[in-house]
Amino acid sequence: MKLIAGSELRVSSLKTLSRLEENGFTAVEADLYATEDLKFLRGFKTPYYLYHNGVVGYRVSAFPGNLSTYIKYLVQLRNNTSLEVIPILVSTKISTLRVLMKSLSDEGFSSIVLDLGLIMTAHREWSRRSFIRMMENIPYLLDINVLFRIDLPILALCKLFNLPKEYSVIVQSSTYEVYSSGEIVKWFIPIGAESLRSIIKQMNVEVRYLSPAFLEVQEYLEALKSMPELEGLELVHLPLVKGFKTVAELRHKLQKIEPKVEERELTISEYKFDTIIVDHSACDLCGLCIDICPSSAIELDKGLIVVSDNLCKRCGICISLCPKNAIRLAKRLEVETVEE
Repeated sequence: MKLIAGSELRVSSLKTLSRLEENGFTAVEADLYATEDLKFLRGFKTPYYLYHNGVVGYRVSAFPGNLSTYIKYLVQLRNNTSLEVIPILVSTKISTLRVLMKSLSDEGFSSIVLDLGLIMTAHREWSRRSFIRMMENIPYLLDINVLFRIDLPILALCKLFNLPKEYSVIVQSSTYEVYSSGEIVKWFIPIGAESLRSIIKQMNVEVRYLSPAFLEVQEYLEALKSMPELEGLELVHLPLVKGFKTVAELRHKLQKIEPKVEERELTISEYKFDTIIVDHSACDLCGLCIDICPSSAIELDKGLIVVSDNLCKRCGICISLCPKNAIRLAKRLEVETVEE
């Protein structure tokens, strides 16, 4: 089982690399690199991390230098660790990605992570058609392994088309938010192992890597037992909240259960209801339900979240993911009035 240190951990020193090795990691994502079309993301913002209502956020910022400087940084990392070093990229142009991937391949890097959720967030004009076209073309660019990192809204979008099973997908339990200043913050959404597994199964996505926002080691073990097809975990939330030693504990427990994990038929939780009700007193209008609804049945109308019963497919994803538990099931009752 591969344990990947996510780029949001900001591994910027050789001492930190040593700590990753000591505590059971097998790979590390380098700092995010944004190509020229998204260069406004470049430059580190501090503080890196935010906390709001118990949820951890990360200020998105990319490596400040150009490509040649970035490659020198990658090579320095690789020369000072036994961990696999994986570049992580954002770009909206296939032609730019082709040049970038060739440069990385020539330097001996065999894998990259492409953050699709950040691309869709940072490039507002990027349409769903553009997204699908990129997904179709990337496998033919070069002989390099591409890991597609998708957040929860992009996971919902995957319902609209079939991702080829040979694609390597990392599902991250997160969503992006753009502020009026132009700043982008990634929020890690803490949902349970069973809920996350059920959502992934409903979206019919072949997931190779999982990047959850679980708080306890036991939840990671439960996810791995119920999703035996997983090849690894991208860890951000666990070491960020509980420290690197917790990863060592996870690695130790993984070694005990890995040989026992067997393939088995998974069942999908199905919601039986006519409609859903939004508790407007609990709702903080974060908009996550609007972003993740695969049938576009939820919208903001006159300052309130409104659900269209005609468009709603009763998948229950919004109920599982609402951070305020403000959405609940409802059974419509036919009431007959009697005039006296």
